[in-house]
Amino acid sequence: MPDKREKAKSIQSRFLQTENGFAAGIKDGAGQIRLNKMQAVFAAVCFFISVCAAVSISLCGMSARLTEGYKSNPMGGGTLVLNINSRSSGIDIDDLTAFALENEDLFEAVVPYKTVGASELYGTSGAAVSGSTVVTDSRFFEYGAVKIESGRAFSAADNENKYALISSDLVSPLYGESNPIGQSVKINNRVYNVIGVCSGVNGCDLSGRVFVPSGAARLILSSSETGSYVFLLRGDYDAADAKISEFVKRSANKYTDEGFSTSRGYSGEGGVSAAMLTVFILLLAVSEICLVMFELFPARPVRRSGTRGFAYPFARSGFVSVAVSAIGSILGAIFGWLIALVYCSVKACAMISAGSVVFLVAAYALVPVIIAAVLAVIPSLVGTLK
Repeated sequence: MPDKREKAKSIQSRFLQTENGFAAGIKDGAGQIRLNKMQAVFAAVCFFISVCAAVSISLCGMSARLTEGYKSNPMGGGTLVLNINSRSSGIDIDDLTAFALENEDLFEAVVPYKTVGASELYGTSGAAVSGSTVVTDSRFFEYGAVKIESGRAFSAADNENKYALISSDLVSPLYGESNPIGQSVKINNRVYNVIGVCSGVNGCDLSGRVFVPSGAARLILSSSETGSYVFLLRGDYDAADAKISEFVKRSANKYTDEGFSTSRGYSGEGGVSAAMLTVFILLLAVSEICLVMFELFPARPVRRSGTRGFAYPFARSGFVSVAVSAIGSILGAIFGWLIALVYCSVKACAMISAGSVVFLVAAYALVPVIIAAVLAVIPSLVGTLK
């Protein structure tokens, strides 16, 4: 019985010693930072620079690529364009919409988008204006890089109506100072009613374009079965491409090798470049070395307080590592994000999705802290030997 009591007291004593050592380590770690402010600030600034540079350059680069992509494809990244070249294919948007719904794991939507060469446009000004006619439907205004300036976009019920939206730069040449909403626009001698004015966003240039519903564009296209369709992807490019090719071959009335073609949209947001990762790793390595040196060789050593125990050096080094690296990294991530926002605002670039921003910023902020916490073992082990 006495042996059990002695054993319980011994366990309790070790637990208290560990607890006291942990508390003393955190207290002395805070004291080391307070007494050696310049060293701590220098180490934190190293983390700040590495993370700020990585976040800002990565976000700016990805946003720039996204904007360049919108210039060539107003539907954005992650798309496949199906071009039906055969007028007798028998495939229309209803078939493709049903196909996309059946394969919703691969496709989010399919949007008709066909640009019909040069068009001669007439408004109330009486002067002929050269432009391009785009055949699409309501889904373009839901998913595309477009903003309604006035009026409204097409609705699903408008597909057969002779409605049109015009780009904002055509308002003055076609209608002068008049409000174009409700007025007519003549496209290659076919009259449509203007219901809205739009413009491109995220770097997408829609100038000189008139948009008409696909169902009401038969006379412009000369065929309702010929056109381009943009698939917005949820799944893998190759799997989606193979699925589309299989569907067209199976469904087309007359299939030839030239009957259709698919082409990828641009690569979307892209990833972080290898060069950027290399620079980040080098800067991070310098930061981690500075932090370890600060822990091993502080200019003004802290007088150890309380019961040290085994936990003391690990708590002390761990606190210094996590506190200094977290302050530098979090501030660096925030400033890097702000720099990217300013860049996108000045350059009129499209910022990548909010989810991608949060993931990238969090990753760049957390990785240095985790590495610093792991490397804190080095000064901790040195401390146990003293």
